[in-house]
Amino acid sequence: MKHSYTLDVTATVLVVAASVTAAASDKTPSPEVEDGKPMVALRLEAQDDHGSVRITVFLENLTDKPIKLRDSTSPAFTPWPCLKAKVDGKEADLQARAAFALLVDMVEERTIDARKRFKLGDVTVTAKGSRLEKDEPLAPVLYVKPGAHEIQLSLRSGELTLGIRATVAPASIKVKVTSIP
Repeated sequence: MKHSYTLDVTATVLVVAASVTAAASDKTPSPEVEDGKPMVALRLEAQDDHGSVRITVFLENLTDKPIKLRDSTSPAFTPWPCLKAKVDGKEADLQARAAFALLVDMVEERTIDARKRFKLGDVTVTAKGSRLEKDEPLAPVLYVKPGAHEIQLSLRSGELTLGIRATVAPASIKVKVTSIP
């Protein structure tokens, strides 16, 4: 008797510490809304990658002051825990083949200088059922039907938003994905 098994592994967020006091008691300033305008924007750049599309995601500081980012996930400052996606206007699942931990008592910080960008990482858009050229567990994958699509990426709301309390402008990009024979 022959058995066939398929294992679908998607990223998992593990809660490692139960204390929220670190975030609540921290007096470090974070970006706030300035006249109702976003202070940070997502910027996307696309590049063909063997029939798939690699989208590089940047956070851009739109102000004349530095902005401090705070990330309590491990590994820190990666796209999967803090991004959400839409494909052609419909919610879509970003998948990553890595485990992420939420470390409430350990926060990593980075600063985006005034009017500068910070590279958050890459998202791969590929055809459903296709195999990726490279195995990159930390780079999230968005599976779509072959063809042209509009991809919108935005920050998730809640605790995994890099300490940004202000509105972050989402970004959209048009991509064309081909099926790989």
